[in-house]
Amino acid sequence: MAQLRRRKQFIIYRSFKIVDDKEVYYNGHTTDQMHFLDDSKGRTVEVATSYFQYLILEKAQKALYPSAFGLKRYWEFLEQNDMRWDEMPYDKSQRPTYAYHRSLKKQLHQGEIKKSTASAYMRWVIQFYKYVMSEGLVSFSDDCMPFRAYQTKTPAKSGAVFQIFTTDLRFHGFQSSEPQIAAMGEETQRAFEQELKRQPPVFRMLCELATRAGLRISEATSLTLSAVKTARQSAVRPDHVKINIGPEFGMKTKFSKSREVEVPRDLFSAIQRYITSEAFLELKHKLKDNAKHIPVFITKRGTRYNQHTLYAHWYKFKAKVASLFKLGFNVRFHDLRATFALNFMKSDELNGLGEEHKASYLQRLLGHSSGFTTFIYTLLINNDLLKAKNNKRKEQLMDELCGGMRIRNAW
Repeated sequence: MAQLRRRKQFIIYRSFKIVDDKEVYYNGHTTDQMHFLDDSKGRTVEVATSYFQYLILEKAQKALYPSAFGLKRYWEFLEQNDMRWDEMPYDKSQRPTYAYHRSLKKQLHQGEIKKSTASAYMRWVIQFYKYVMSEGLVSFSDDCMPFRAYQTKTPAKSGAVFQIFTTDLRFHGFQSSEPQIAAMGEETQRAFEQELKRQPPVFRMLCELATRAGLRISEATSLTLSAVKTARQSAVRPDHVKINIGPEFGMKTKFSKSREVEVPRDLFSAIQRYITSEAFLELKHKLKDNAKHIPVFITKRGTRYNQHTLYAHWYKFKAKVASLFKLGFNVRFHDLRATFALNFMKSDELNGLGEEHKASYLQRLLGHSSGFTTFIYTLLINNDLLKAKNNKRKEQLMDELCGGMRIRNAW
């Protein structure tokens, strides 16, 4: 099976010249992002190395791992099906790119991956072929191309219209029910945090479980005393405590999967103070069900907190933030979890692990499965896009999001 290797402090040389019949390299660029792809026999795939260097030097791509992971996945498919990346038969169905597209489409039909995941996997392969063809590393006849490109128009929420080149390797007929990945920008976060301090303790703790620990709304509202009792010191993050969550603790988690989450110590202390307070003990006495696991969050009516209870307060909170700070606060509660992911990846925390392992650590905290690298990459790029100060930087970021296929936009 193909494998990825990462080299820290790797120097990529931009140029070389011949001196005394020897190649002398100069104008070096040091990077911590360099990856190498090895095939199943342990041989380095040189064309992949060249492509990764291009992404770092020419495209200034900050997060190389998602593209490298996408190419690794394609190489595994090629090896499993005894195909070569640079052989494109006249019969389109026999070309590796179209065979890979069929494989992803089958996984989509079976519910193994999401449309966004399949599209990202395919996009990374298309980007690779665009590179090797533009650099003259391989050539294909017009009748044997790895994909067919055509031009179309895509409207944006802002009213701008993007003219893009898309391909015949898109996934048609699949309706994506996935919400758009969004995280709060810095200004929005400041307004959110400032107003949150003035909110009732229960609402404040529920929001912070999402923004600071990455819990889903169903997980935060269904937190139980049984889960809180599992708390212990995090070995990796000293200022956090680990908590087990899952159906065995009476909690609602996605697909009923159990996992460990990490809660900041100050937030955990606030929860502990709350569950030992007289106010909580009174609500606990009012609790109308006799379930084995007692919830942390109980309404004044003696019922368990649920999503509808929280949303009722959330909509009022949104309106107040928008009114007080004179900004558009079009934030969903689920965006708080995306904000946690963005802040985690942008922080210096756990940088010693390396980008790949840091993302893997976050994946476990969030309870993500497939398509996680797509999630992180899109989140980071979208955030940079919001912060971009000039059109040139925006165009560069849009190229990354569109897989290098966009040709013009109107900002």
